[in-house]
Amino acid sequence: SSLKNILHSIQLIADALEIPEAGRKLVQRLQAGIDHYRTRLGTRTPNQVLMLLGDSNDPARDLYAVGRGTFLDELLTIAGGENVLPDTFAKYPKISKEFIIDKSPEIIMEVGPRSRLPESEIKKRKRDWGKFPTIRAVRNGRIYFIGADYIVIPGPRFLNILDHFARTIHPDLFSASSSTETEGKVSR
Repeated sequence: SSLKNILHSIQLIADALEIPEAGRKLVQRLQAGIDHYRTRLGTRTPNQVLMLLGDSNDPARDLYAVGRGTFLDELLTIAGGENVLPDTFAKYPKISKEFIIDKSPEIIMEVGPRSRLPESEIKKRKRDWGKFPTIRAVRNGRIYFIGADYIVIPGPRFLNILDHFARTIHPDLFSASSSTETEGKVSR
């Protein structure tokens, strides 16, 4: 449920496998990655972000969002985003289009394995969002789809997720031509 718990679990697993030093090294490397992003993005004004899970753009489907108090919310915060959902919501609440219109987030990110889409589908979904021009993310073309099977898995690849989030929220800080900073640090 949190980065602290993920790091603790990694060490517990390494200890159980009788490779505690490998666990410590991995935890240190992951913590250094977290610290890197906190330092790099710490002075930036956070962007208001709505993070949706899975196949959320079809109006016939329910919309599920990432709430506060989750490891994805924690990664979003480190990456320079501010979750538009209030603390009172569930961890992964069902939300309405009316809620999204009211909050008018600066950025909408749909994440998860079902968000790995061909370019034609991304264009279609962005057109579908165009029905809601009062939402800042729609008006400014800041709707993103981050599709990877590991995004919803609380494991060591969270640095890859953090990198995706940071590049999406603050693309001006990360050169599009540079390679992902966390690639190679944690195997996929």
